Amino acid sequence: MNHIFVSYSHKDKDIVSGVVTVLRQEDMDVWQDDLGKSSGIPRSTKWREVIENALYSASGAIIFDTEKWHKSPNCIEEFDIITKNSIPYLRVFPAVDTDTSDIVSDILQWYNYSVGIEENKVRTWLFSEAYSFQQSKNRYHLIPRMKKIREAIDYLSELRDYRDQVDEERYAEKNPEIGKAISRLLKSARQRTVISLLTKIFFWVLVVSVVFFGYIISRVFPEMLENSNTRGTTDAAMGVVYDTAEYDPIAAMSLLSMPELYDPHLVFVMQQLMVELDSVHLPVSFYPAASHEAAGYRSLPAAKTNSRFTVDISSTNGKVYILDLKLNTTKQLLLSCRPSDYCFSSDNRYLAVAAANKAAVYDLHGSLFPVALSYNFEDIQQIGFADNQVFVVTVTGNVVIWDNPITPKIHSRNLNEGSVFSGDNGYACAVYIDGTDLIYNNNNIEKIIPLSVDGKFDLHQITVSHDHRLAAAAYSTNDSDVDYILVLDLINERIISDYSAESVIGDLVFSLDDKTIVAACYDGKGIVKIGLMSGEIEFSNPSGFQNFTITTYRDMYLVTDINGWMMKYSAELGQIGDLFRVIPISVPAKQLAVSEKYGVAFTANRGGNTFTGCARTGLSSGRQDLFILPADQTMFSNTSVTVSHDGNYVAFGYPSGQVRVFEVRCMSMLWKNDSIAESVCALSFSGDDKSIHALGASGTLYTLKAENLAVVPEEDQLTAYWQGYIDKAVDKHQSMYALGLTYITPDSFILG
Repeated sequence: MNHIFVSYSHKDKDIVSGVVTVLRQEDMDVWQDDLGKSSGIPRSTKWREVIENALYSASGAIIFDTEKWHKSPNCIEEFDIITKNSIPYLRVFPAVDTDTSDIVSDILQWYNYSVGIEENKVRTWLFSEAYSFQQSKNRYHLIPRMKKIREAIDYLSELRDYRDQVDEERYAEKNPEIGKAISRLLKSARQRTVISLLTKIFFWVLVVSVVFFGYIISRVFPEMLENSNTRGTTDAAMGVVYDTAEYDPIAAMSLLSMPELYDPHLVFVMQQLMVELDSVHLPVSFYPAASHEAAGYRSLPAAKTNSRFTVDISSTNGKVYILDLKLNTTKQLLLSCRPSDYCFSSDNRYLAVAAANKAAVYDLHGSLFPVALSYNFEDIQQIGFADNQVFVVTVTGNVVIWDNPITPKIHSRNLNEGSVFSGDNGYACAVYIDGTDLIYNNNNIEKIIPLSVDGKFDLHQITVSHDHRLAAAAYSTNDSDVDYILVLDLINERIISDYSAESVIGDLVFSLDDKTIVAACYDGKGIVKIGLMSGEIEFSNPSGFQNFTITTYRDMYLVTDINGWMMKYSAELGQIGDLFRVIPISVPAKQLAVSEKYGVAFTANRGGNTFTGCARTGLSSGRQDLFILPADQTMFSNTSVTVSHDGNYVAFGYPSGQVRVFEVRCMSMLWKNDSIAESVCALSFSGDDKSIHALGASGTLYTLKAENLAVVPEEDQLTAYWQGYIDKAVDKHQSMYALGLTYITPDSFILG
């Protein structure tokens, strides 16, 4: 107990082990899975037991946050346990040239302020003792001894009393989830003890039963042994599948197609692999070295400079420095290994970079991360652009070609906020505020409506009516301590009303019939309703909270405050039930989306780069049951969220430009896209739920096709889905082979 748990990808072992060695020299007790990580332990029951034991007895955790860590299912599972049980953790971001002493200094400082404090010592003791007792497999569970049972009940009571004491003191105020998590463990432990007592009563019945079942087992034992051996083989193979999927999802799918690995319940693993497979950018053309076409590409000139940008690539590590001569700023890209070549596009918008056998494209005008091009296994000698395609020449002279994966931006604004809405015939519109203008963007054609009032508009406080004809925006003035609301006619591009809200506004929304505007009051007044025809103002009872976000839900309004507490209000503005927390710390949920079908709410940190604040919460139970993890290559949470019209899917946008779609029921990821090279401010499903409309920070509207979304299959559908995924993977493989790629053979997909 009281050790520090280290979560890392085994591919980062060298730098991690160096840091751990120094920490141990500083007398810090560090738990590192040395043997398991280096040997590639599969995701087996044994692995889960070892990790759970180490985590439940840990007083803190250090996360070595790298791209490989985000792609490791084991690491994500570790992080889920860390957050679920409120274990203090620190993220470090190692790189090849990172000074180990700086990392160690940060860790020691974090340990003193977050881990070594009294509250955390109590948390660690309670979790360790409760978990150990819950996992106890003493023999009195099978052959009961009343003394042992009495001791267990007394110990259980002691833990429960200590938990209640913690709930009453200051620890629960800082993190109420601690008491809830311990209660779950104690409930499980109590059940085990009660079962032990009942076993005493049925003991002699069991003795007779053992004789009978012993005969049955003797008949089926050989078959059970064979199944056990098969399970062990499957677990080992699954470890290889997960490692392979990080760099070649097609090969991972080919492993899963082996008859020896057939298990319908692995269809969920195949589904996640298929998401990866559908999202990677595969080649569209291939020319062998001896071909006339390959010679033509090899002779194309490469633009190494342009009028605005210059590039400097490191000779010792994976860093690429991009100097913007116009803005006099420098951006840095960090690749997995030392770059070998680069090239600018003819329009000076994109940069293509090669490193070993990897290629990526970067948007020079605001891109956050390079977009990787997949399925090339030969080292690259030359990279370049040809029209709107990217090509590489490998060391053997072969040429591989991809379409440019980045969708170009049409506008050049700098937004953090906005609203998107979709029509039934595929059109998409957005509204956002830029300075003193409201911009009405209809399929990327902008109409500017001047907001001719003397006031300041908050970018977050804008909404659109359900019939898409009206918009409302809140603003404040220097000579008033209350806010005002402008109502605009989007069709005729004019202001039609200006109301005093008689309060400070946090957010606003149209009622379902579009006859009133309902606003969340930031000054403790609850919520306010303003009639559009009459101008009549009606307040709820004061709440005392700084309400920040509001949305409609059935015939109610959901409101969250600046500290993450949610309240329900009726259409008559009466509060319904008790308030509950949708975010565990003081981070505002800047967007809310609701699935009426499943009765859950989703939050997003629109415009805010923070890790937490994004979760799924049950609206009946008030229980927050899931954090939404960051996207690939970023530590930041999502920036936007929307739910499909049928309530089955939820889509999240991220500051990296990535968009992900999950099934609401089980939060299994079904689809992702990384073709947007800017932060996603807002999202909306199309009227038929087959496309997603995204608003980028530049003001550009993107339409992303997501026609093949499917829910996670039921039990009786697993076999059919399994074969369907195999067929799709075979099609992907055959399409690569059909290009003539020299390192793919026609039968390589069928292994074993």
